[in-house]
Amino acid sequence: MNTTEALQVIEEIRIHAPPEVVFRALTDPGEITAWWGIPGEYETREAEMDVRVGGRYRFAGTSTRLGRFAVTGEYRIVDPPRRLSYTWTPDWDEGARDSIVDIQLERDGDTTHVTVTHTAFSTVSAREDHRNGWPSVLGALRTHAEARAASSQNTQPNQNA
Repeated sequence: MNTTEALQVIEEIRIHAPPEVVFRALTDPGEITAWWGIPGEYETREAEMDVRVGGRYRFAGTSTRLGRFAVTGEYRIVDPPRRLSYTWTPDWDEGARDSIVDIQLERDGDTTHVTVTHTAFSTVSAREDHRNGWPSVLGALRTHAEARAASSQNTQPNQNA
């Protein structure tokens, strides 16, 4: 295993929602603050997002472990609704350099297969922190996106009426 492979995290999840709904949940500040967090551990309260290649973002919130926190970065790839890639710099890791988050969304029938590849961690410890965090983050994304998809289906006009 080379150093790049050793310092990466890959997580996958299937979400019962179309890629457009999942992509919007990942790129709309109001949606990010609605779902990105783990109850009792941390919550994202602020999201500023300029979702375009070269655009910047900043998420901030509170954590029981860290107090106030923020993560910042720059969008590298914005390809709706298939792919989103950005740098990731958390303020809670003093030695952190920009790591890279790459999110691929693939339609599979009425679901979306989501693959997150997070690479270029500065330390094994940083990688392990994120390896432990991504499953919870993706679980929250799934809950939010599936609720949004169900809600939009319930508000569609009945074609048979």
